[in-house]
Amino acid sequence: LIWGIVASIDKVALGYSAPMVYPFISASAISAVYLFFAKVSLKNIFRKETFGLFACLGFINAGLFLTHMLALNTGYVSYVIAIKRSGVLISIIVGRFIFKEKQVGLRAIASLFILLGLYFLSG
Repeated sequence: LIWGIVASIDKVALGYSAPMVYPFISASAISAVYLFFAKVSLKNIFRKETFGLFACLGFINAGLFLTHMLALNTGYVSYVIAIKRSGVLISIIVGRFIFKEKQVGLRAIASLFILLGLYFLSG
């Protein structure tokens, strides 16, 4: 529900902006709010030993956000969110085989509903 609402708002915002500009403005605004409410100093955030890792994660997140905005700009919100949420299957597989989770049956059933919805949307 939250993804659908936020994606719909993003789609409207993309109508007034470019897909390359809006993600930058949105991420900058969110970062400014986090920094305003954070109880840490900038010296603790930008330490030399963690800067490379966080820069790499930031670039990956920026790429994900940008491709999400490009998809919203070219397609229907419901289709984009359904395809994006179908990635839950990867999470279930990783949880079972890498993290050795025992009870994945309920998650598998929920993911089948997601895939069924994706099938109905595409068909």
